[in-house]
Amino acid sequence: MAKGKGLASGGTVAVSRRERPPLQIQVNPIQPSQFNLAQSIAAVAFVNDLSRPRSRSLDGLRTVFGPTPAECRVALLVADGHTPKAIAEMIGVTGHTVHSQMKCIFPKTGVSRQSELIRRLLTN
Repeated sequence: MAKGKGLASGGTVAVSRRERPPLQIQVNPIQPSQFNLAQSIAAVAFVNDLSRPRSRSLDGLRTVFGPTPAECRVALLVADGHTPKAIAEMIGVTGHTVHSQMKCIFPKTGVSRQSELIRRLLTN
């Protein structure tokens, strides 16, 4: 147990609701000094309402992060939960092409892993 003095890993929990899909709450630890915040802040929480429709688009993604149209297409398919292998089959390219496009997307979106990319796309 970190007892509030370290950065333990965060986690995700589902909060059930009677008539709608559960809310997903993800808590991530942060270092306040990285964000010039008061020392009392130790984590950030993201709440995802699965019943709320998503409105991601190629144009919106290009405006926010600046990837190419091909990179946008791959990014949106990744955010929709498809694996790189499935994406390659869906759009008719090799797996190497998909991985190459993802490597180009990462620095544009400020991430370094696929899971971070998905989180970034789903929260923007």
